Amino acid sequence: MSRRKKTLSLQEAQAIALQNNPNYQAAYQAIKAAKYRYYRSLAAYLPNIQSNSSVTQSLRNSYHIKNPPAGIMPYENYFSNGTTLQATWLVFDGFEREFNMLIAQTNFNKSLQEDANARRLLLQAVAFAYYDIMLAEAGKVIAEADLKFQTSSLEQARSRYRFGKNSMSDVLNFQILGNEARSAILTAVTRARSARYALAALMGGTVEYLPAAIKLDPLQITEDVKIEPLTTYYDMAIARRSDLAAARSELKISHYRYLQGYANFMPTVHLFYSGTFSNNNFRYADYRYNASRYNHLSNTYGATMQWNLFEGFASYNLLRELNAIEIAARYALQERFLQVINEVSDAHENIINAAGQLKLYRQSLDWVFEQRQLVQAEYNSAKATITRLNGAQSDLIRAENMLAIAQIELNKAVVQLQSAIEGDTSGLPDRPAVKLSTVQALDKLLQKLADKFQ
Repeated sequence: MSRRKKTLSLQEAQAIALQNNPNYQAAYQAIKAAKYRYYRSLAAYLPNIQSNSSVTQSLRNSYHIKNPPAGIMPYENYFSNGTTLQATWLVFDGFEREFNMLIAQTNFNKSLQEDANARRLLLQAVAFAYYDIMLAEAGKVIAEADLKFQTSSLEQARSRYRFGKNSMSDVLNFQILGNEARSAILTAVTRARSARYALAALMGGTVEYLPAAIKLDPLQITEDVKIEPLTTYYDMAIARRSDLAAARSELKISHYRYLQGYANFMPTVHLFYSGTFSNNNFRYADYRYNASRYNHLSNTYGATMQWNLFEGFASYNLLRELNAIEIAARYALQERFLQVINEVSDAHENIINAAGQLKLYRQSLDWVFEQRQLVQAEYNSAKATITRLNGAQSDLIRAENMLAIAQIELNKAVVQLQSAIEGDTSGLPDRPAVKLSTVQALDKLLQKLADKFQ
């Protein structure tokens, strides 16, 4: 991140995270891998062609043999080379390759849906880390104001002590409370640093990536928010949530695998061709002819059929296993559906609660501040005890902290609801299109083949 930049908005932090987060970038590579697996599944529709070549030389010297048997030449030199071309083409396999292609295609779509879900979760995590920094920094400001009050009160207590108007215990009281305020400042600073480290990691950076010199934008929402009925958000989440779509894709894949299991009960038919060409040369001694050579060419083609008639009910039990897996996937989809509904309900209730808390603490803050001012005046005029002043100041600090928490929680709840319904993120960068790194002409051929099965 540029050191010249002095402020960082939430949208900028999310955009940087989408570009640099390692886990999110790994999900992009998973999309490409799924695309290649889909293309690989189409290979079953094309012929399989193989070529085998060989070169052989055999030397035999039998001059040392005395009275050799008939047919043993004193010297033989045999040299041959040959090439075989074999081709097979799958004609029918009980629709197993069709389901392999459908499974790979659905897996590719599932990878896109899982990538969208990773994007949703990353944006929510960045927003929460961003607001955690703001809450910690707000706590630091509140603690600094408390320290300022305790320091001012300590100076007054010392002055009054010198004139005999209060005891040394009052001086010690403000010294102790001043140290507590300093401790709160230190804690808030540590929390802010930790939150910055967490946000920097989500943005794909290290500790130095987000220094304290870079300020955050003010809160986007500081008042009550208007929300729709809960059923409206249910409908939006069911229609939009990518993790729910991925669960549907997983159910579809398990159904394809179940149907694919029936292929074991059907025959497999291949067409084949084999062509062989060889060149042979012989050289030998003590025979009518001392050399010979010839070429050999053969062609073989035909069809084969394999049909598994019985293998101990393995195919039948596999089918039952795949059926059970499909039922489990259906239950997993139902579980995911309930989780989505629960997340939407929880986010909706959090907004209502945070908005109500914000309204109450904003009202209470005015009261406790006025109360603290009155108690401080009474204490200065010896009409209130130091315990009463400590309580009034503690109430003020608590109200300020709770107001800051309510403001942050309201913003978090809005982000949570937007994430739960997978709301619009058009202002943030999108993924680049998946581009294959193979030869362009091959890509076009594979895509044309893939389009036939859309």
